[in-house]
Amino acid sequence: MRWNSFLRLLSISRISILGASMVTAAFISDMLLIVAEAFLFTGNPYIGIINYMILPVFIVAGLVLIPLGMFLRLRRLHRPLNLATLQRLARFGILQHPGAIAKTVALLTIINIIAFSILGYRGYHYMDSTAFCGQACHSVMSPEFTAYKRSPHSQVECVQCHIGPGATWFVKSKISGAWQVVAVTFNLYDKPIPTPIDNLRPARDVCESCHRPELFQGNLIRVIRHYTPDRDNTVTYTILNMRVGGGGDSLHQASGIHWHVAGNHQLKFYAPDHRRENIQWIEDAKSDGSKRVWTRPDSRISESDIDPAKLRTMDCVDCHNRPTHIFQSPDIAIDEAMAAGELDHDLPWIRRVAQQVITQPYATQTDAMEGIEKQTLHIYQEEFPDVWNADQPRIIKAIGVLRRIYSENVFPGMKINWNTYASQIGHPGPGAARCFRCHDGQFRSDNGKGQPIVLDCNACHYVLASDSKDPSVLWLLQRDTRLYGNQSPSPPATVKP
Repeated sequence: MRWNSFLRLLSISRISILGASMVTAAFISDMLLIVAEAFLFTGNPYIGIINYMILPVFIVAGLVLIPLGMFLRLRRLHRPLNLATLQRLARFGILQHPGAIAKTVALLTIINIIAFSILGYRGYHYMDSTAFCGQACHSVMSPEFTAYKRSPHSQVECVQCHIGPGATWFVKSKISGAWQVVAVTFNLYDKPIPTPIDNLRPARDVCESCHRPELFQGNLIRVIRHYTPDRDNTVTYTILNMRVGGGGDSLHQASGIHWHVAGNHQLKFYAPDHRRENIQWIEDAKSDGSKRVWTRPDSRISESDIDPAKLRTMDCVDCHNRPTHIFQSPDIAIDEAMAAGELDHDLPWIRRVAQQVITQPYATQTDAMEGIEKQTLHIYQEEFPDVWNADQPRIIKAIGVLRRIYSENVFPGMKINWNTYASQIGHPGPGAARCFRCHDGQFRSDNGKGQPIVLDCNACHYVLASDSKDPSVLWLLQRDTRLYGNQSPSPPATVKP
């Protein structure tokens, strides 16, 4: 009788019937899709959007329509309240079984609360998932997601860096996300997506949740292989003893590159431009309370002239400006593919051909895939027919590698070309090293009249070999490690080609 009374009450309004139909259909569809997502469409971002963003809207809308329809219908039946009205109410079972109807409504309310708790929990985690961040808005986020998948942080979820823990950051991210949905829907977003500078979480909160710059690393060896665009793709070796350093704790004195973020002092700088390239004022505040300030000799800026909003405490991203979404320059991408053996360095002229075909302007990714193949085949067939006749299988394989290199770094639809998002750590590529914003030989202490900030290559690394064509220089790796470990108290002699 309880369900009969409720169904009779429900049937008094077409609006309520519509609402009940929406709830039933959406709820059943949602449950089926959740099962399908678990077993058939694992990781599909669009199934998640339907499950946790679209269907719940229909369920909520239906739940609103059910009582609204009943209210509007009963309101009409109560006017006027006479014998005929009472007879109508009795016919729907409202007068005979009010308690049964109330219990049914309470039961359904509990079921809805449980269902929405489950959907809300799963929806919350879905919207924080890497698949949602990188694939839901595929055309917009495809470049960043592609770079993320091959980055050193590919196992770190997006929200751990971009949102972080706590209700405050969650609310900020969802407010920002609401505008992003509007921007994507109406094509209001920038192309290319600008690098976030002002609204990133502090790197101290992000990077140092995993990394410890105060942990003493000492010196680390880096080998750079570069292939010359000649017939033999001649390889040259540059070997650097990087003074990574670290420290600043109770066991080690701060030294090396990571001295800049050691805990026993704090570096601040003032750069009025948005990209923080034009640094005008630098302060080193030590833990004992002493300070030292550097300015340029021709600068008249003082601490009172500084906009506090643009005064920045130096952290990880001031050097590592592309820690995760790394887009390579063509030189580096080709050299790394050849060093890894993916691009056959024994294939004559491949270094020159690779550079030529992937740096051509293409209107779309599709045009690029076709153009890379046509140009590679044309160059080998017309300019190097002897190589074409002898090495066709290796040339065909190289085309696939060049397509991969291009598709991971250039996205014409988002106006992302080579070096749009250039890494500024190290010397190669546009922008050079971010080091030279301060270490340019101009900054001096004591109002620009004292000691300069050091401008010395050995402050960051010792050059053990520079563009050497002799592979025997690799023995320096063993010699340096054996003699100096990871300390290198003095710079070893540079080995020349």
